Amino acid sequence: MRDWREEEKNEFIVMVAERYNWADGALREARRERFNALRPLMRLSRMAKEAKLLVRSGDFSKIPKLQRELRKLGVEKSVEELKDPWVIEDALEEARDRILNSEEYKEKREREKKARAAVEYYDIKITMKLNEKGLYAPKPLAALDELDPEVEAEVQEILKRRAERREQFKRREEKEEQKEEKKEEKAEEKKEG
Repeated sequence: MRDWREEEKNEFIVMVAERYNWADGALREARRERFNALRPLMRLSRMAKEAKLLVRSGDFSKIPKLQRELRKLGVEKSVEELKDPWVIEDALEEARDRILNSEEYKEKREREKKARAAVEYYDIKITMKLNEKGLYAPKPLAALDELDPEVEAEVQEILKRRAERREQFKRREEKEEQKEEKKEEKAEEKKEG
């Protein structure tokens, strides 16, 4: 950065800061909101997959729970209908269409696109400035195999933290499912008792 004028350096620093402010702020929040809107669909997909396997083996124990989850998303199917794996697949497809075509989801998706475009705007400006100064040199994929040992250690640490977060997320999801099952068991016991 020897041949950079002081105002160019300051402008570049501001552009980089703005890029990360948008990416770590609005874009991350928009992605989280869109992901949260898809969460019921992901839970339903797992439940439907499990129910289809059980139905094929003659076990219909998951059907009432699947029916309740489908009803929450506005898909009305009877327990008898859901004893057919193809009807489960059709119901899942209908729920997917309802969620993905809902105004709420479309709005969240558009907000994410807009936030991504804001980040991309700064990425382009930064790239153009680096290109103008002759500093833009994209790294080839083979360069990943030849990282500095210090950088390699940091990259491995980041990958390890991501894997840990993924595991925590899976455990949290499993706990939520267990709580749901316990609630349903208690509700069924009250009905019987």
